Amino acid sequence: MVMDGSIGHSRQEESMEEKTRWFLSLSIKDRIEMLCSLTDIALTITPGIQDHRNVKSITGRVQILSKEDLIASKKAAGREIDLSDVHLLELPIEDAEPL
Repeated sequence: MVMDGSIGHSRQEESMEEKTRWFLSLSIKDRIEMLCSLTDIALTITPGIQDHRNVKSITGRVQILSKEDLIASKKAAGREIDLSDVHLLELPIEDAEPL
């Protein structure tokens, strides 16, 4: 919001808190859709990035989900593709196909 209470349309007029508040107002499904869209853009711009196996954090910590948390997150998102992933993640390892 602009200081006078009107709505602005410039990114420079929005504080990080307002952007965060907007993002948190989205449903989990919409947040996941946004994340997937941004991932698709990153892979389109830099196609070789998906072949990288070793990563180094530029700054700060990197949190990694456990398999159980990933399954819970995908169930919460509820999208068809996520539920399909849950099915594959819950298969016994000997039944899973290699990537």
